[in-house]
Amino acid sequence: MEFAQAEEALVATSLASLPTFNVTRDLLAIHYDNSPDKDDGHCQPVTKMVIDKLGIQKVSVVNGSYGDQDASSYQTQIAAVTNAAFGVGKCNPNNTTCGLLQNGWIDAHVDWNHNANALIVTQLANLWLSVIENAGDNGHVFVQEAG
Repeated sequence: MEFAQAEEALVATSLASLPTFNVTRDLLAIHYDNSPDKDDGHCQPVTKMVIDKLGIQKVSVVNGSYGDQDASSYQTQIAAVTNAAFGVGKCNPNNTTCGLLQNGWIDAHVDWNHNANALIVTQLANLWLSVIENAGDNGHVFVQEAG
Protein backbone atom coordinates (compact mmCIF):
# COMPACT_ATOMS: atom_id res chain seq x y z
CA MET A 1 0.00 0.00 0.00
CA GLU A 2 1.36 3.40 -0.95
CA PHE A 3 1.68 6.16 1.60
CA ALA A 4 -1.12 8.20 0.00
CA GLN A 5 -3.49 5.22 0.12
CA ALA A 6 -2.57 4.48 3.73
CA GLU A 7 -3.08 8.11 4.67
CA GLU A 8 -6.47 8.20 2.92
CA ALA A 9 -7.58 5.01 4.69
CA LEU A 10 -6.48 6.41 8.06
CA VAL A 11 -8.35 9.67 7.53
CA ALA A 12 -11.49 7.84 6.39
CA THR A 13 -11.36 5.57 9.45
CA SER A 14 -10.80 8.51 11.78
CA LEU A 15 -13.65 10.53 10.27
CA ALA A 16 -16.01 7.56 10.44
CA SER A 17 -15.43 7.26 14.19
CA LEU A 18 -16.27 10.91 14.89
CA PRO A 19 -19.68 11.71 16.33
CA THR A 20 -22.12 13.56 14.12
CA PHE A 21 -23.55 16.86 15.32
CA ASN A 22 -27.17 16.80 16.46
CA VAL A 23 -28.59 20.32 16.08
CA THR A 24 -31.13 19.92 18.89
CA ARG A 25 -29.09 17.97 21.42
CA ASP A 26 -25.43 18.92 21.09
CA LEU A 27 -23.67 22.13 22.11
CA LEU A 28 -21.52 24.23 19.81
CA ALA A 29 -19.05 26.07 22.07
CA ILE A 30 -17.44 28.90 20.12
CA HIS A 31 -14.30 30.56 21.47
CA TYR A 32 -12.86 33.74 19.98
CA ASP A 33 -9.52 35.07 21.21
CA ASN A 34 -9.90 38.46 19.47
CA SER A 35 -6.22 39.02 20.02
CA PRO A 36 -4.08 40.33 18.43
CA ASP A 37 -5.70 40.41 14.98
CA LYS A 38 -9.25 41.20 13.88
CA ASP A 39 -10.09 38.01 11.99
CA ASP A 40 -12.35 36.77 14.79
CA GLY A 41 -14.64 39.75 14.24
CA HIS A 42 -14.82 38.90 10.54
CA CYS A 43 -15.72 35.30 11.40
CA GLN A 44 -18.63 36.09 13.74
CA PRO A 45 -21.35 37.06 11.22
CA VAL A 46 -20.54 34.06 9.07
CA THR A 47 -20.65 31.73 12.08
CA LYS A 48 -24.08 33.12 13.01
CA MET A 49 -25.30 32.52 9.45
CA VAL A 50 -24.18 28.88 9.64
CA ILE A 51 -25.86 28.45 13.05
CA ASP A 52 -29.11 29.83 11.67
CA LYS A 53 -28.94 27.86 8.41
CA LEU A 54 -28.33 24.56 10.21
CA GLY A 55 -30.79 25.33 13.01
CA ILE A 56 -28.27 24.75 15.79
CA GLN A 57 -30.15 25.27 19.05
CA LYS A 58 -27.47 25.10 21.75
CA VAL A 59 -24.64 27.58 21.28
CA SER A 60 -22.24 29.34 23.62
CA VAL A 61 -19.98 32.19 22.56
CA VAL A 62 -16.89 33.30 24.49
CA ASN A 63 -14.89 36.37 23.56
CA GLY A 64 -11.41 36.88 24.98
CA SER A 65 -10.23 33.28 25.21
CA TYR A 66 -6.66 34.26 24.36
CA GLY A 67 -4.92 32.32 27.12
CA ASP A 68 -1.48 33.59 28.01
CA GLN A 69 -1.28 36.12 25.18
CA ASP A 70 -0.84 39.77 26.03
CA ALA A 71 -4.24 41.13 27.06
CA SER A 72 -3.27 44.58 25.79
CA SER A 73 -3.68 43.36 22.19
CA TYR A 74 -7.31 42.34 22.77
CA GLN A 75 -9.65 43.99 20.25
CA THR A 76 -11.90 45.89 22.67
CA GLN A 77 -14.31 47.02 19.94
CA ILE A 78 -15.33 43.37 19.46
CA ALA A 79 -18.28 43.78 21.85
CA ALA A 80 -20.15 45.87 19.27
CA VAL A 81 -19.35 43.34 16.54
CA THR A 82 -20.53 40.40 18.67
CA ASN A 83 -23.73 42.19 19.70
CA ALA A 84 -24.51 42.89 16.04
CA ALA A 85 -23.49 39.47 14.71
CA PHE A 86 -25.33 37.36 17.26
CA GLY A 87 -28.16 39.75 18.13
CA VAL A 88 -27.61 39.57 21.88
CA GLY A 89 -25.53 41.48 24.38
CA LYS A 90 -22.99 40.39 26.93
CA CYS A 91 -24.33 38.18 29.70
CA ASN A 92 -23.97 39.01 33.36
CA PRO A 93 -21.44 36.56 34.85
CA ASN A 94 -23.52 36.45 38.06
CA ASN A 95 -26.47 35.01 36.13
CA THR A 96 -26.47 31.23 36.51
CA THR A 97 -27.89 30.82 32.98
CA CYS A 98 -24.96 32.69 31.48
CA GLY A 99 -23.40 30.48 28.85
CA LEU A 100 -26.14 29.71 26.38
CA LEU A 101 -26.15 32.31 23.63
CA GLN A 102 -29.81 33.25 24.07
CA ASN A 103 -28.80 34.60 27.51
CA GLY A 104 -25.86 36.56 26.07
CA TRP A 105 -22.25 35.94 25.14
CA ILE A 106 -19.42 35.65 27.64
CA ASP A 107 -16.76 38.35 27.81
CA ALA A 108 -13.83 36.42 29.25
CA HIS A 109 -11.49 39.38 28.72
CA VAL A 110 -13.44 41.80 30.90
CA ASP A 111 -14.92 39.34 33.38
CA TRP A 112 -11.67 37.41 33.83
CA ASN A 113 -9.87 40.63 34.65
CA HIS A 114 -12.58 41.63 37.13
CA ASN A 115 -12.27 38.44 39.18
CA ALA A 116 -15.35 36.76 37.73
CA ASN A 117 -13.11 34.05 36.28
CA ALA A 118 -14.32 31.36 38.68
CA LEU A 119 -17.93 32.16 37.72
CA ILE A 120 -17.16 31.94 33.99
CA VAL A 121 -15.35 28.62 34.28
CA THR A 122 -18.02 27.17 36.57
CA GLN A 123 -20.89 28.28 34.32
CA LEU A 124 -19.28 26.86 31.19
CA ALA A 125 -18.36 23.61 32.95
CA ASN A 126 -21.92 23.25 34.24
CA LEU A 127 -23.33 23.98 30.78
CA TRP A 128 -21.07 21.43 29.13
CA LEU A 129 -21.86 18.81 31.78
CA SER A 130 -25.61 19.40 31.47
CA VAL A 131 -25.45 18.79 27.72
CA ILE A 132 -23.46 15.61 28.17
CA GLU A 133 -25.47 14.28 31.12
CA ASN A 134 -28.97 15.32 30.00
CA ALA A 135 -28.55 13.88 26.53
CA GLY A 136 -27.61 10.45 27.84
CA ASP A 137 -24.70 8.73 26.17
CA ASN A 138 -25.20 10.69 22.99
CA GLY A 139 -24.73 14.30 24.13
CA HIS A 140 -21.64 16.01 22.76
CA VAL A 141 -19.90 19.35 23.10
CA PHE A 142 -18.18 20.55 19.95
CA VAL A 143 -15.59 23.25 20.61
CA GLN A 144 -14.75 25.69 17.84
CA GLU A 145 -11.64 27.81 18.19
CA ALA A 146 -12.96 30.43 15.88
CA GLY A 147 -11.22 33.08 13.84
